Amino acid sequence: MGENRKPLVVLLGRADWAGSCYSVSRAINQTGQMDCRHVSLYPHIFGFPADIVIPICNVPHPGKATDYPREYEETQVLFRQADVIHIWNDLPHVFDGLLPVPQDKIRSCTFTGTLYRQNHVAINRHLKARGLKLAVQNPTYRFPDEYDAEFIPHAVDISKLNPLPIQERESGSIGCYRPEHRSTTAHADITLLESLLGRNHPDWHIALDKTIPWEERMRLMPRCRYFFEYMDANMGYWGRSALEACAMGVPTFSFVSEKALAMSQGRIGRPAVIHVTGEILEKTLLRYLNLDPEEYKELSLASRAWIENYYSYQAVGELYSRFFESLAIPSREKPDQPGKLILKVSAEPAENEYSMPSRTLRHEENSVGRNDPCPCGSGLKYKKCCLAKSTA
Repeated sequence: MGENRKPLVVLLGRADWAGSCYSVSRAINQTGQMDCRHVSLYPHIFGFPADIVIPICNVPHPGKATDYPREYEETQVLFRQADVIHIWNDLPHVFDGLLPVPQDKIRSCTFTGTLYRQNHVAINRHLKARGLKLAVQNPTYRFPDEYDAEFIPHAVDISKLNPLPIQERESGSIGCYRPEHRSTTAHADITLLESLLGRNHPDWHIALDKTIPWEERMRLMPRCRYFFEYMDANMGYWGRSALEACAMGVPTFSFVSEKALAMSQGRIGRPAVIHVTGEILEKTLLRYLNLDPEEYKELSLASRAWIENYYSYQAVGELYSRFFESLAIPSREKPDQPGKLILKVSAEPAENEYSMPSRTLRHEENSVGRNDPCPCGSGLKYKKCCLAKSTA
């Protein structure tokens, strides 16, 4: 690699349902620390562009990569130039028969959802055997006892998600997303919300719950007074729609698990979401649907500030750049704590009553390895004994 050339990372994926891979590639390029190219085997239903699209997945007549000679050759050139090839939501062997990928260039993967959560034992075994580094977009998908993944949040393009003045927001509207698939608790949670509104808050209604194009959702979202994210205990963490709502200053109801806070490596700060579960939803609605104008304004501003600090392209691009730098440039001097990154962003979100309490992971001065004997003298490994107490 020439001294004047930035490291090149190629993100490769068969699909990118929420546009998260698309956003990460742009976030990395925005930081200017390395070059990133996105190769997709899927023409996205919402039109998220990739640098190269070889449309052989999720289409009626898939064909094979060599059926698209120009795109195929451009991809092979990128592969040869790449310092790291990063697989999105899949394992390297998945691409056998789809697109030849040089095995010596694959260094890492990102997993974002159910595929990894349900198969993490087998996937982690494969990653460990291959020596691949792993990132996850949900902190509850870290399984340190198996193979410690690095949590890096979704990237949100705040330059395109701007709040509307509060007086222009639709009175009584709560936006939500009712997915077509049934693999989450969304349908039951939204039914509960509808029931509570109908019984106790007839002046409020649900908006945006039908499947519509992403651009249309983003045009209508800032007109909502609130957003409701379903309360999936398996995930314990909000989805992309909730982050986009917060970025537009639309206060969001969502479920935040204590595990997600503890496992987030300090990278979600003090969440501005309004914590809800099925048991407390009615009481929470009673409180927040009756906020006075100043309280609502404060909540709206805190929602936007939280996204700016922890999910913006600049914040996430820095994290991914550090992640890839450790793989692409092994000879470069590493920081003492590669997992700890101080982000240069605007201002800390205001402390407010709407947030879940944050947790700070404490590091002892004399670091103890996870597999070392616990210093308390119990005879157990540190990870099986006092590690959990030190991060509580």
